[in-house]
Amino acid sequence: MLSSSDQKADAAEAEVSDGMPRLSRLNLTLICLSIVSMCAALYMSPIAAGTRKQVTSGVSAALDKAGVADLGAGAASPSATPSAKPTTKAAVAARAATVSASPTSSASTSATASATPTHTAAHASIVKSNTAKKISCSSFTYQQDAQAVYVQNLSDPYGLDGKVGPYDGDGLACSALPDDPSRAASTPVGAYVPPTPSAAAKAALVNPSQDYFGYSQNGLPGDSAMFTSLAKQAGKAPSSVGWFQNFDTAYRGDLVTKAWKAGALPVITLMPTGADSTKSYSLTSILNGSWDSYLTRYAGDVVRTNLPVTIRFAHEMNSTSYPWAAGMTSYNNTPAKYVAAWRHVWSIFQSVGANDDVIWLWSPSRVDNLVPSSTNGISSIADDYPGDAYVDWVGASVYLRRASVGASYAASFGQTVNQLEALTDKPIFFAETAAIQTDNGADQTALKAAWTANVLSTFAADSRIVGFLWFNNVATAEGVTNDWRVSSSADALAAFSAGVAAEAFAAGVDPDS
Repeated sequence: MLSSSDQKADAAEAEVSDGMPRLSRLNLTLICLSIVSMCAALYMSPIAAGTRKQVTSGVSAALDKAGVADLGAGAASPSATPSAKPTTKAAVAARAATVSASPTSSASTSATASATPTHTAAHASIVKSNTAKKISCSSFTYQQDAQAVYVQNLSDPYGLDGKVGPYDGDGLACSALPDDPSRAASTPVGAYVPPTPSAAAKAALVNPSQDYFGYSQNGLPGDSAMFTSLAKQAGKAPSSVGWFQNFDTAYRGDLVTKAWKAGALPVITLMPTGADSTKSYSLTSILNGSWDSYLTRYAGDVVRTNLPVTIRFAHEMNSTSYPWAAGMTSYNNTPAKYVAAWRHVWSIFQSVGANDDVIWLWSPSRVDNLVPSSTNGISSIADDYPGDAYVDWVGASVYLRRASVGASYAASFGQTVNQLEALTDKPIFFAETAAIQTDNGADQTALKAAWTANVLSTFAADSRIVGFLWFNNVATAEGVTNDWRVSSSADALAAFSAGVAAEAFAAGVDPDS
């Protein structure tokens, strides 16, 4: 007589042979696949020994739960950021930012080996969907499982190591999750580093084949939307961008990188001043070494960023606008002291190798528009010049501030350019220029449009002039608030757009490219 177990076995066998199974075929399929999966896992080698963490069975379950295709079994990782297209002009392409594809994980960012078996192709056959869906830390039970997914694409598209998108986190995904005590804790991997844009060498930038045009506007270069808006306004992407910075503020390599990604030469006006009333920012303090540590660190950051940058140090020294001005006798300043301070700063940059990447821009104020109280630079700027060995470009701040000056280029720029050209053969870059929209309440649209057209056409025609930045803000100068922007009126914007459309002016990276 058969035992009850034998009877059950025979009954089960009979039921299968009759084609009327009591167990569902899906269950049998899952059982078989699980057996195949476990066997295969015992013999298969790791996915890429030493370069990525073995994907655990816990990850597989989490990916299934989230409906995400298995990254370790051949599913494509999220696509890399596309390279930014340079403009069509070969001469401009050397300046434009060429953004390479995002790096994948490599031996230098290897993860901690897992004690659990490798996820196999057998499991991939029962993945619910090959369409990638959003996953989050809640998709995982243990931190090690989240880490295994994270290291497969360090661009971190799901934000497992911080906010969504490329993120310089701590190299550990979902740190709030508990560790699986049966496995080794995860080792932090190198955080994702966005690709660095390229730029031409300093020598090519100092003597460009086309002129730079750009803006100095509050929010730039950090505001990408502003870059796009300005490019669309003018019909051409800017090829330079400027901003102001005080002492006590660290070098912003991130902003320099953003500028180059937009194909724009960064121009930093570095001012020896600051908000800390306990510190001296005088020329004397620079010369006695009080700022050497700050300047050495700043220069070192230039080297580490490894991208060219223009530094316009202690500008408008021939006026009385700033405490570093050479003629500010109340600060015990002299032209000789100003020159010595410039050379001291330059020498610190030279000592750490930063001058290979720095274009030094010496930039006085317009020589025929100085307040009478200035004791230096009224008739000549030669005494304030540091010397050709310490300067790459010269320039000036030149504005149309009064309607009585008129619309001609010569009336605003003539005397200043004459003195610059008599002083040196260095290229000329105007880091500040703009025109009023109103004067004593009277609208000056026609004057501004005519002045803009005359100035830009002369810039384009003069081989000594290599570029300019338009001061593109609503701001107060000499006690009067004015709209200095290129878009202060439709006519002013039309004149600006027509001017920079000239082939002489290089374009940055087209935001629609």
